[in-house]
Amino acid sequence: MFARPGSRIITSLVVGLFTLGAASGRAAADCASISGKLSVQPTSGASCSLPFSFCASLEFTGGFKGTSQFTSSQFLSGFTASNATGTASVSVLDGPVNAIHTRDGDITKIDVLTIANVVAVGASGEWEFTLTEIALGGTGAWANAIGVITARGSFDPTTGGSGRFEGEICTP
Repeated sequence: MFARPGSRIITSLVVGLFTLGAASGRAAADCASISGKLSVQPTSGASCSLPFSFCASLEFTGGFKGTSQFTSSQFLSGFTASNATGTASVSVLDGPVNAIHTRDGDITKIDVLTIANVVAVGASGEWEFTLTEIALGGTGAWANAIGVITARGSFDPTTGGSGRFEGEICTP
């Protein structure tokens, strides 16, 4: 709604291409649907001090359990607009290749994070997020994994937050 016209198309294309790639290999793969809760806790460090960066630890709970880290490596797109009622902003960030650590091994993945914030004049508000985790391989039970996990929720950049996730991970 507030993003630049091309940013949604690019994000949709990237996610669509990875989804198609995952779907094309499903005939010989064992795919599992996963879902649960996601906890987001802000972290700090040298890589989190860039002009526009966000770093957080992630904990997946429910039928799928694991931990991960999100560290923005690139600001992909953003938009802010204000009027007499308030301010709306949307930012799209990506992270470097990293992993979701589970008891059965690690899932190698890349991240795309979309953050939206709408604040009325004189108020403060939580940020809404959509996090897309694209599985590109792994270790142990997750060797050669491919799939997509999408999480949605809300958070405060200083105190953290939570959401729900769902997705499908396929292994050969």
